[in-house]
Amino acid sequence: MPDRNALQKIGKLALASRMKILNERLFKDASRVYHAVGIDFEPQWFPVFYLLNQEKQALPITGIARELGLSHPAVIKLTRSMTHAGLLESFEDPEDRRKHLVRISQEGQKLVPELERIWEIFEKAIENLFEETGHDLIAVIERTEQALNRLEMADRIEEQKKK
Repeated sequence: MPDRNALQKIGKLALASRMKILNERLFKDASRVYHAVGIDFEPQWFPVFYLLNQEKQALPITGIARELGLSHPAVIKLTRSMTHAGLLESFEDPEDRRKHLVRISQEGQKLVPELERIWEIFEKAIENLFEETGHDLIAVIERTEQALNRLEMADRIEEQKKK
């Protein structure tokens, strides 16, 4: 990758584009790691799988969406692809048939120990990256999210237009 590409030259205006590219790059690298160790697991499945593994019980789609801050349609899409891959099982809530619950399948449970080992390695690699850059990107993201919760970007833009 060149030292100065067009998005770097654009600067702050390319923030969202650069974050999307960084996201795609990290997902691609994570996917490469999973496949190198012979695990059929997609990086975008991580938050749902991790949450279900931590909760140790079936959860409703709406609950997953709320816990992860994802949209309901996004969680439906993720859980469907994970179900098709054999990692999850989906069923109607016996107490409220309008709700669908998901849980990790037996096949998914078999992957948990190896995934947990890989996630430990990922975490160490992320810590190494943060040490190298001198920035805890997670802390920066959290502060950015909090600031946007106080005043969304569209509102910030409107304020600047008035000035």
